[in-house]
Parts: sequence; structure tokens; C-alpha cells
Amino acid sequence: MPLPGSRTRRTAERVLRAAAALALALALWQAMRPSAPAGTQAATARDLAAALARWTLAAPDTAVATFAGAPAPVVRDWLVALRRAGTVVRWNGRGLSPVAAAVERVPEPGGSIRVVVAAPSGTATVLADDAGALGSVVTGRWGGSVSGIQASGVVTATTDGSVASVALPPALALRRVLVLGAAGWESKFVVAALEERGWTVDARLQVAPGVTVTQGPSIDLDTARYAAVIALDTTAAGWSARISRYVLSGGGAVLAGDASGLRGLAALAPGAMGARVNGAPEAFTGDRPLRGLTLSPVVRLRADAVALGRRDAMVTMAARRAGAGRILQIGYTESWRWRMLGREDAAAAHRAWWSGAVSSVAYAPAAPIQDAAESGVLANGRATALDAAPFAHLVAALGDAMPRTSDSRGRQVPWHLEWLFAGIALAALLGEWGSRRLRGLP
Repeated sequence: MPLPGSRTRRTAERVLRAAAALALALALWQAMRPSAPAGTQAATARDLAAALARWTLAAPDTAVATFAGAPAPVVRDWLVALRRAGTVVRWNGRGLSPVAAAVERVPEPGGSIRVVVAAPSGTATVLADDAGALGSVVTGRWGGSVSGIQASGVVTATTDGSVASVALPPALALRRVLVLGAAGWESKFVVAALEERGWTVDARLQVAPGVTVTQGPSIDLDTARYAAVIALDTTAAGWSARISRYVLSGGGAVLAGDASGLRGLAALAPGAMGARVNGAPEAFTGDRPLRGLTLSPVVRLRADAVALGRRDAMVTMAARRAGAGRILQIGYTESWRWRMLGREDAAAAHRAWWSGAVSSVAYAPAAPIQDAAESGVLANGRATALDAAPFAHLVAALGDAMPRTSDSRGRQVPWHLEWLFAGIALAALLGEWGSRRLRGLP
């Protein structure tokens, strides 16, 4: 083993000193070399507008644009035009977050909307319209959404460095709802719940065989008059053929309780009826009041059916498409008990639940548009500024951003080399100094 003052150690110290000098020289060369090759012009977000005008008159070989936020469509299109004219266009935007938004009308009375946002998981997105803030949503793995809000003008979804903006879609034409069932508490409170939420309800309630109480005009069951039909029990048997034709032509149907087992409706239902399971009455005053209802679970789901609710391993609600229409099968029975035995907010919750069930299948085409301003196309004169997916459109138009570690031509540089070389020099000098100190030298 070499002694502290041996020739081997002195040779190693000389090598470290030479390495430090070489690394310092390389760091100095890297720091002093031109940052942009000839023919390249760069612009930051602050001076990009002036640069675009300058580049249009005298196009550079390469143009590099740095964005503080997703650029407006007019800026993006301008850069695309420069590229098509022969200029190599590069861009970067440190911290730009991908975001996209969509707005759709909820087919319920009141004109509320649903805002769906796509962004990286865990991103907080602030929603607003022309009147002010609408709230926020934190996206999960599959995005995020907010329903039941009122908005006017343009809806924006803002996250770090990106703003997605969408005009409101046209209002929906909501038609009547037809309720079929036996005269009793369930029919009474289902009709009441829907009317209290603003739906226009027609009812055909059977009091006795051959005796029916009607509410509303006697009109045909078709999509020109009805948004949905609700069959609460087996008294809807005489309507099976009409319901089937209505659904296949685009209407919506809610099959509750025993109605899904009717011969004419079983072919439409998402599944079959399982054995009845009693509820837990004490659940009505808890956080999950639906557990208090009696349930006939949906079993043997069809391949195209989707389970929308579960109680433990049992499917409580399921939906599917049939022809042009949609069917929702509800396994719960006697939902009126929830309204009567629940907490103070049970009536409002019962109304919202039944309205949501109808909304999920309702046939609600867009209302006739009177003019462009009403349709939201003009959106206070900002139609040209609307962009529902600014980051995606930027990438589609100009390609991917320059790598985070790249020079002005977009060439990959693994590190800021001047700092890498400076670090190597410092490590070499510290190694030589430590070795000399161990030998007792300064």
C-alpha cells in the first residue's frame, strides 16, 4: 500500500490538478460560446407581439417563442403561417399545464350546466364565466366535473399557464314526463318530486282494474311530446308495446320496482330482477339513506349495460341503450319512505334523486336558435378567442415543445454543461487539497 508521500499519491494529485484546469477551461468555453446560432431569433411572452410583426417582414431561419401561458389562437395561427412560409418555428413554455374543458347542458329544468375538465391528476382548476367565479375542481385520474351550476356567456377553466374557454351550448327543449303506476304513496311522491323540480308531469295512475286516474292531456307517447316515461310497477303492462316503440325511436325510460320484469319491457331492461332485500330503516337518518330502501337488485346484467349504483356487491341501478333511446333500471322500491322518514333535507334529496334519474335518460334536443348571440357563438364578441383545449391545439399546430435541456436550435443538451464542468473542477480541486493535507502540506 502506498505511503502518504509516495510517488503514486503525488501523481494522482497532479492528475486531479490537470483535470480541474481542463474542467475550468471547458466551463469557461461553454459559458462564453454563442447561445444562438446565426439566423435564429427568439422572443419572450412580453415581446412576442412585436416579434411576430418583425418576423413577418423579415423572416428568420429559426424563430423561438417562449410562452408564459398558452397562446391565443391568433398567435398560434400566426406562428403556423410563418412555419409554412419556410421559418423553423420552435417553442417552449416552462410550467404550461395541459387543460381542456367541455360544457354541456343538463337536461333538467332550470338550465343548469355540467363542466367537464381534463388536466393532470391532482390539478386544481378554477371555473368562471362572464359574471364571475363558478368554483373549482381538482382533477383525478379521469379528470373532473361539476354539475348543476348556472352560467352565462363564456365558461373558462384556468390552471397554471393555461386557460380553456368554451361558449355555452344552446338551451335544451325539455318536454313532459309521463308517470305510470298504481295509485299510492310511491306514485304520489314521485309525481310531486318531479313537479317540485320544475318538470311538467302527466300521470296515469291505476286505482282499480279498469279504473285509471289521469293527469294531463291524453296524447301519444312519442319524442315530440315526452322527454321520458317512468314505469313504477306492473300496472304499466298495458303500455309495454308503446314504451318499447318510444324508446327505440329515441325516448328515455325509467323502469322501477317490478316494472322491469314485465314481458314487454324485459327485453329493454339492462338486467333481470333479483330476490328482494329489505332495507335498514335506521339508515334514513344517516349519510346513506338509500340503504334504508327495499331493494330488488339488478342481476344478470346485459353485456352492454352499465352499473350506476351498488349496495355492497349488489347492483342497485343500471342503464343501457336500446335503439336510439336509453333505459334506466332502478332496483329500489317505495322511495317515498326516504322522503317521509329521512332527515330535514330528505325531501330535497328525494326530489334531486328522481330528477337526476329522469335527466340521465331524457330525450332533450337543442331548442331552436333565434340568433347568433343567443346561441353563444358570438359570446360577447370573443368567438375568435375561444379555445376549449389550448395546450392540445398548440402541440397539434406547432409540434412538441423544445426539450427542457436543449439549445436554441432544439438540439438535446443533457445538462447546463458550464455548471457540470465547474462541478468537476471543484471536486478535483477538493480531492487534491485533501490529499495534500493528509500529507501535511498546505
